[in-house]
Amino acid sequence: MLKQNFLIILLNFIFCCYVFTIIFSSTALNELQNKMLKIQLYREELLNALGEFLEDHFPLPEKGASSKKKVRFSSLLSLECSISV
Repeated sequence: MLKQNFLIILLNFIFCCYVFTIIFSSTALNELQNKMLKIQLYREELLNALGEFLEDHFPLPEKGASSKKKVRFSSLLSLECSISV
């Protein structure tokens, strides 16, 4: 009889530990998912802010301005080739 009571108490204890572990792990998982979502939102905000900063302070070159630079570079190459020949 004593062994049966001990086994019942032991099984109840194991079951309670198991249930507690499941509850704890699911709440921990939910907390982790919430933190990951917050980090993803923060990352998007940072990328948007960086994009706005780059647009304001470092605008993309216009097509005409970039082609002039290419012409200058190509003319330098042709000068260099004619000098070396």
